[in-house]
Amino acid sequence: MKIQTHTYEKILFRLLAGWQVVNGILTAFIYSFHIRAEIGGQTSSLSATQTVSAEMLANNFFTLSFTLGILFIVLGVITFFVSRKLQAGAIRKPIIYWLLGNIFLAFLLMDVITIGLSLVLLALVLAKNKAYQKYQLA
Repeated sequence: MKIQTHTYEKILFRLLAGWQVVNGILTAFIYSFHIRAEIGGQTSSLSATQTVSAEMLANNFFTLSFTLGILFIVLGVITFFVSRKLQAGAIRKPIIYWLLGNIFLAFLLMDVITIGLSLVLLALVLAKNKAYQKYQLA
């Protein structure tokens, strides 16, 4: 049997990392500023107290969406570095735990594409590890 090089896993890891970075950039730098402008732009017909409240709400939404965008970017960069650590043979447990943590965070953030890519990647990694273990025992 040929030694595993994890070509498909590396491709999926890098695709996942790329999506997380793109999602983070869109969320932090486009969506957050759009939210701030949308809420802040509708304060012309409001009273002074309502205007202050709307601006505070816009700032809170901006801070939340910008922070989530930066979180996505950080997750993408870490996932890219994890993909570079893949070596021939069985995939180590910390990488599997990283995938599980990634799936958990994606469920919390409701990022369906990350969930799908991570689940496919996790299934592929676990199946190849199982096959590698059976090969080692034989």
